Amino acid sequence: QALPLAQESVKILEELLTEASVEEEGRRRFHQLSKPLYDLLTSLLVQQNRPQDAFSALARGQQLESLVSEPAQIQTSNPEIRQSLERLSQSKMKTRGLRNELEALKATQGDPKEIQATSQLLAQSKAEFFQTVEKLRVTHPKHSGMLSVEPVEFAHLQKKVPPDTLVVQIYPAEEKTYLFLISSNSFKIKTVN
Repeated sequence: QALPLAQESVKILEELLTEASVEEEGRRRFHQLSKPLYDLLTSLLVQQNRPQDAFSALARGQQLESLVSEPAQIQTSNPEIRQSLERLSQSKMKTRGLRNELEALKATQGDPKEIQATSQLLAQSKAEFFQTVEKLRVTHPKHSGMLSVEPVEFAHLQKKVPPDTLVVQIYPAEEKTYLFLISSNSFKIKTVN
């Protein structure tokens, strides 16, 4: 039961980071929240003998840490990318405003119909935002990695490992250290206490 909760928590954290315009203090807070959460998710996946999913969680955690520690400042002369980035910025502001409005309505026990309508607008705003991120990811993958945590395609990654090569990824979690051992035809996880 802990695994689905950890997966949902990671999903929410990644969505919040993607949607947010995070200032210095917020970045520190995201970092404080994300490390133990990704440690937990990775550990749970290892315990359930799901090494590829554990490696994916590890990679996503590292992406999130990179996004938090070095916020993206995309400079481009490409008008299509600039337009997409402007839409993302506007969508972030709209989503933030709707989220604040919804929280205020709930705090003051506002009209249930107004709460429902604002919730629907918020969901629509988030959907539009993520559609724009996905479009940017497809059309300009170089820039999309600076905006959100992207899924890791383990099979694609493993195909890039040359024969007779072993890639070792070390992940020091709070309680244990994990060694991910990847070759072109095998994948193993070793645990060091």
